[in-house]
Amino acid sequence: DGKLKFTKVATGNLDRSVVTTNDVFVVDSGAEIFVYLGKAASKQEKAMGPKYAMEYMKENNKPAYMPLSVVREGGNNLAFEAVFDKGSLVRELPPFEAPQVIEQGEPQMEVGESREFKF
Repeated sequence: DGKLKFTKVATGNLDRSVVTTNDVFVVDSGAEIFVYLGKAASKQEKAMGPKYAMEYMKENNKPAYMPLSVVREGGNNLAFEAVFDKGSLVRELPPFEAPQVIEQGEPQMEVGESREFKF
């Protein structure tokens, strides 16, 4: 009939295979609501995803201040991925590097020289 449907797919411990490339999903982690946009989902589905999430929040008495994040397939969102890892947030950290001592004082600059400092 050409109309979009918003239906519950799964509850409880979710497997990552639940969210697929062909659709848009609203995922409730309990602490945050995620709108997952599959790459092959239609433009209409992608446009309606946030609206469905807001309707879900209202119908399920979620507070208005609860975070709502859009996650695109292929993007990197650790909190979203943690939903599928039984709630544990795991990430690979770079190797530990010893702190460096930086000499304090005014940098020595020549007249007319400029430096860019990035933080």
